[in-house]
Amino acid sequence: MPPLFISIHPQQAKYILATASKSPVILAAFWMCGTLTSLLMLAISARELSETITTVQMITVRNAVSFLLIAFLLQVSGWQQLKTGQPGLHIIRSVSHLAAQFAWIFGLASIPMTEVFALEFTGPVWTVIIAALLLGEKINRYRILTLCLGFVGVLIILRPGFRDPDPAMFIVILSAICFALANVLTKKLVANNSPLNIIFYVTVIQFAMTVVPAWRVWVEPEMVEWIWMVVMGIVSVTAHYSFARAFYFADAMVVIPMDFLRLPLAGIVGWVLYNEGLDPFVIVGALIMFAGNFINISAEKKMREAHDG
Repeated sequence: MPPLFISIHPQQAKYILATASKSPVILAAFWMCGTLTSLLMLAISARELSETITTVQMITVRNAVSFLLIAFLLQVSGWQQLKTGQPGLHIIRSVSHLAAQFAWIFGLASIPMTEVFALEFTGPVWTVIIAALLLGEKINRYRILTLCLGFVGVLIILRPGFRDPDPAMFIVILSAICFALANVLTKKLVANNSPLNIIFYVTVIQFAMTVVPAWRVWVEPEMVEWIWMVVMGIVSVTAHYSFARAFYFADAMVVIPMDFLRLPLAGIVGWVLYNEGLDPFVIVGALIMFAGNFINISAEKKMREAHDG
């Protein structure tokens, strides 16, 4: 069996750190490794708990753990950033995000992990539509291409007429729509609220919404189940934080292709841990959706540079 850890000489470590500090892309890649690891651990935790612990109990404990971690970060960075003039938006975003989590966890318990992650890549399609409806953003030809390729990718994954799609697939698509709505509302909130502010309120609001239902269906967890729920709480925060840090060091043209690594990594995890097969149509459909998203991001970047120039 190969060793789990490789010893690195102190001089080599200094060289790696010095190189990374000079390259924003390397730093972005480092934070994206944290994002991908967090998201995969979140998926594994939900899958491990889904047979014995209800979703509402998972989410309640996860939010309690997340709150403790966020409170520590606020103690360090300052509680004054919790001031907000948009409580209504925080509530709507929290409800949408909560619905997305319920649907996502249901999908993880019902269909292969690769299908869940692939259908999540429809998120940019729904974001374009919702942003146009709520924020009045224009749908240019590149965004239309994103929409078209997104729907083609979904059709390839679902293959209606050639097989009976699992109803859980449509639940995961609903999850992607709810996440997209939450993302659009985040865009409105970030103008006047810090990231910690937004994460704090979504955690507190969701805990308040789920604590009573969770208490009514509470099942006393085993020690291993407590561990998985604590892991869920920690990685929920680290996923958000790492993703934000990756965007701090590099733009979407660099970060989004790294994010796409979720799909093959989910395939490996599903195969190794859960003996799941890998459907080539899922990969093809996800690649088409990714291509549409990448073309749109590239075009948006060029238009911004032309405007700024």
